Amino acid sequence: MTSLNSILNNFYLVLTGPIIIITMVIFAWFRAGTIISLLERLWRLIVGKVEVTDQKLIKFNKQMRDIEQFNFVYGLKVKSIEQMHQVIEWIGENKLGFIDVISAKKWIDTHSMNIQLPPRGYIWWRFVGFLLCGVLLALSSIALGSNSVLVQFKTSKTWFLLDQSKAQGLIGDWILEVKQCDGLESNKLLVTTKLTEIENQLICESFKEKSFVEYLDKTLHSQRLLSGFIFCVFLMWMVVIVMQTQSYHAAKRIKDSLN
Repeated sequence: MTSLNSILNNFYLVLTGPIIIITMVIFAWFRAGTIISLLERLWRLIVGKVEVTDQKLIKFNKQMRDIEQFNFVYGLKVKSIEQMHQVIEWIGENKLGFIDVISAKKWIDTHSMNIQLPPRGYIWWRFVGFLLCGVLLALSSIALGSNSVLVQFKTSKTWFLLDQSKAQGLIGDWILEVKQCDGLESNKLLVTTKLTEIENQLICESFKEKSFVEYLDKTLHSQRLLSGFIFCVFLMWMVVIVMQTQSYHAAKRIKDSLN
């Protein structure tokens, strides 16, 4: 619906794709420490498949990819092939359980090969973070299951929930239903909600247009897609917190075994 699209801010279609792509790139960068493989693919996309002929560069690129893969898969941050070999040998010499090593990777200093446990209160803050993520997870699930779309007028900057039968203010106790558009109650709405006259009329007119349902369905789909992505992010973060707690206990076991 052209008239409604021109006056409402619909940020779901704009944000969903970029957020997913940026999150994947940040995750790869955080996990591996580098994004050489992605940059290499970008290089080939720009200039085409150009073969490297210098043997030293070929060997160097292979080593960098091996280091990046080791860091990404195992989470142990190493900066050279020699350091990677040192970590592998350290695990074998001390007969450490590989599952514990992978779990405790955050607390393993790959330079000195010592275990550095977190400060006091670490577990407590993980617990607080877990509760906070639970609250945000619940909020995103509400948006995921809602049949109303959250939109904003560009002129008045008023946020409200919109569905096929009514518009409802996000902040404040106001509601505009289809039946109110034919009466005088809609005029009272201008005083209580800071809606402009044009915005008020546009909402009422949109209820009568066939393209309004199509607009709502499209926006609702985008909203659910974004809410579902946010829901998954918070769910994954809760899993990360649980894994961090397990990591602490695994690091403590390794430290005790080394002593």
